[in-house]
Amino acid sequence: MVGTDGKYYCPRRYQRDGSEACTERLVDGRIIEPVAWDYIMNLITKPDEFEEKLRQAQAKEAATMQPKQRELEHVIALLQDTETEADEIAWQLPKQKGIIAKKLQQQSDEVNKRYQALIKRQAELQEGSAFELTDHNIDNLLQFREAVAVGLENPTDEDRRSWLEILQTTVTVTGGIAVITCRLGGKVRYILNESELHKS
Repeated sequence: MVGTDGKYYCPRRYQRDGSEACTERLVDGRIIEPVAWDYIMNLITKPDEFEEKLRQAQAKEAATMQPKQRELEHVIALLQDTETEADEIAWQLPKQKGIIAKKLQQQSDEVNKRYQALIKRQAELQEGSAFELTDHNIDNLLQFREAVAVGLENPTDEDRRSWLEILQTTVTVTGGIAVITCRLGGKVRYILNESELHKS
């Protein structure tokens, strides 16, 4: 949502490129602004809840990663088997001639293709299996929360606007339900809280 003249609306509300326009109603800033700011204050000024939400997100991330971790282990095992097979072919190939050498060369080419495909898949899985919410990252976020909390004592409107931008706060309203999220470093957006906004 973006704001203008005390009202907030979806940027897709006024589409001119032929794509489907958003039909969600405008939201009064007097309603959504306190909800968003209360979310920030609850998030930042309650260290125990903040850490608990991070730990919950960490556990959820770990559960999501398990299938990828299992596949990665399987791919690594296949790579080891392929390397053993390649060693055997490499040992046999120079000793053979004729049709046997030809068959071994074909087998060698197939092993090379399989090995390259496995290496590619291993790289994809390793990239996709990197944990964002490591214990170290959580410690950094807890320190970040402390620094932010100091800046939230008696904030002016400008301070609030700055912190909403620093925390990359976004609000999505669908059917009268406002979901407020913050981006806390890294590439992953951790949804740490949700707020309901009942529009009249």
